[in-house]
Amino acid sequence: MDRTTDRLAAFEQWPESKKRRLLDAAYAEFAEHGYDRASTDAIAKSAGIAKGLLFHYFGSKKNLYVYLLRHASDLLTAKTIEELEKNAADGDDFFDYLRAITLAKQKVAAAYERQTRFLIKAYIDPPSAVRAETEAVFRAQREQALRSPYGLARLTEKLACDRRLREGVSPETVVRIALDVAEALSARWLKLHRDGAVDLLRDMSPVVRELEEVFDVIRHGVFKSGVEGDAE
Repeated sequence: MDRTTDRLAAFEQWPESKKRRLLDAAYAEFAEHGYDRASTDAIAKSAGIAKGLLFHYFGSKKNLYVYLLRHASDLLTAKTIEELEKNAADGDDFFDYLRAITLAKQKVAAAYERQTRFLIKAYIDPPSAVRAETEAVFRAQREQALRSPYGLARLTEKLACDRRLREGVSPETVVRIALDVAEALSARWLKLHRDGAVDLLRDMSPVVRELEEVFDVIRHGVFKSGVEGDAE
C-alpha cells in the first residue's frame, strides 16, 4: 500500500460527522467554482480543519477531486440500486422497467444534490488536469451499473421473456438501442441543465416524458399496423 492510499484509508476512519463536513465542503466548492478556481483554503475553512491536515490525507487538490468523483459515483450508484430494490422495480414490461430506473435516479439525485451537481459539472466539462481520471470514473460507473442486478442482464432477460417481441428481433439489439437513445437524451438534457435552461435536480419530468415518447416509438414502431404506405 503506497503512502497516499495508506493516508486515504486513515481518512476513512474519521468520525462520520467530521468526514461528512469535509466532503460536503469540498463538493460545494468544486461544484460552484470548478476544478481550476476551487480553493483548498476555502474547503479547509468551511470544514473547520487546518489546510495542512487536508493535504496530509489527500496530498493534492487533484487527489481530493478524484476521491470525490469516486465517492459520489459509488454513492449514487449504490443508492439508486437500493431505491430499485425498495420499490421492487421488477415489473414485466421492459419499458416500464426503464422508466422505474429513470425515476429512481431522479429521486436519488434530489436526495444527494451536492454530489449530483458535482458529477454533472464533471461529466459535462471535465477539467483538463484530471480529464483521464474523470473519464475513467464515469466509465467504471457505467460498467458497474450494467453489471448490477438491475443492469444489462436483467434488461435483456425481460425482453427475451416477453412474448410480444417480434420473431427475429434480438433482445440485445433492442436493449442497446434503448440505452443508446437514453444516453443521448440524457446528454442533451444535461447540457440544457448546464446552460440554466432547466434544473434537473428540481424537476426531471420533461426528461421522463421525452423518454416515454421515444420508448413508445420503439415499442410500437413508426407506422400504423396493417396500413399500406404511399411510398413507391
